[in-house]
This record gives sequence, structure tokens and C-alpha cells, in this order.
Amino acid sequence: MDLTIFQKQVLQRYNLPAMYQINEFHGDVAYLEQSKEFINLLARCFEDETAFRNSDFNDVRMDVLMDYIRRTHRLYLDKSLQEIEQSIHLLRDAYPADHPILAMLNEFYLDYKTDLIQHIRKEDDRLLPYIQFLANSLNGGFNAHNYFLHRQRFNIQKFIEGHEDNDSELESVRLKVLAYEPPLMNKFIYGVLVQQLEFFRQDLRIHGMIEDRVLIPRALDMEHRVETIFSKIARQN
Repeated sequence: MDLTIFQKQVLQRYNLPAMYQINEFHGDVAYLEQSKEFINLLARCFEDETAFRNSDFNDVRMDVLMDYIRRTHRLYLDKSLQEIEQSIHLLRDAYPADHPILAMLNEFYLDYKTDLIQHIRKEDDRLLPYIQFLANSLNGGFNAHNYFLHRQRFNIQKFIEGHEDNDSELESVRLKVLAYEPPLMNKFIYGVLVQQLEFFRQDLRIHGMIEDRVLIPRALDMEHRVETIFSKIARQN
């Protein structure tokens, strides 16, 4: 059975050829076996966002979730953003130089790319290492001094307060693009850009659901449990 377009969209971040069947993975077999059900869950959510149920992800291991976040970030930086940028560049040759769609797209892309890169760096450099620290602390590696230092620099609540969604702006610019007529000389690339924006918006939306409804609540629970250990030690001293 051929992969669906939604399975292919999920598998992009796992560096697997599209021809691979989701039940016939080769390569890192052990890891992929652990991730297979998670990948299938994601594919169903891509096909129908209303099918997303927090409880469906209860048995997904934290390391699998964090690996998904990191792989998705790499996909966005190494592929998705670059493809959108290429389409915008090709549209410059299809429209008159003073066409308003070009100025709108250039301004959007530069601002959006900067914001998204900052968002990704904050998660890769601070959130995910902190969650890994919590996991290590709960698995026998707790150190009260290290925990105190980590909590001074970062905690989950601070992250939540500064956390922003990135998908709504993509939908806004997609609708602005659709408000303009396709260029007479290259209607194809116009359609490609519209599709890229829609696919990227959807991917970001599911990515955000995984973060906000699965990863972050679980990290908050981990943080609370580590805080309980720290409080008990502090009272004993």
C-alpha cells in the first residue's frame, strides 16, 4: 500500500525515502519501532486536525517527543523555509517589479524567518535541554544544587508566558496572496507557493499541538515532581 500524502509529510523529518512503507522501515530499526505508532498518530492528525486527542499520546515516550521536536525544527530550517524563499524569488520574475505582492511577500518572509529562528533556538537551546535535565533528575540523577541553578535560569512557566504560535501569520499571508491574480507568465509557481504556505501552516499547527497539549503539560508535571524532591531535601536541611 502506498503512503498517503499525510504520512509522507510526517516522514520528511525522519530522513526516510517516500517509497518506504510505514510498517517496513529500514535503518535504525529499534528507534523506528518505538516511533512507529507515534508517526501513525501524527499522520492521522495531519489528515484531520479534529482527530487530535491528547490522551492518544499518553504512551509516547518523552525522548520520542523531544526527538520529533528537534527533527521538525531541522525540517523547517533546512527545507520548508528554503522552499518558500525559492518560490518567492521565482515570483519576482513573474510579476512586474513594482507589483504590491512582491513587497508584501518580501517583508513577510524576512520578519517571519527571523521570528521563527528565534523561536526554534529558544526551544532547542533552553526548553529541550531543561526537559532532559528534569528527566535525568527523575531517573536517579537528581542534584539539589544543579536544580536550584537551572530553576534560576529557566522554568516551564516562564517559557509558556513567552510562547507564541507561528501558524496564524502563515494563514494570513496565504489569504493575502490569494487576493491577487496569479501572474500570467507563471501561474504554476503561484500555486506552488500557496500550497507550500498551507502545508507549512498545517505542519506548524500540529507541531504546536504536540508542544502545547502533550510536551509542555508533561514537562510541567516532571518539573513539579522534581520540585517536590527538592523541597523535601531542603526541609531536611
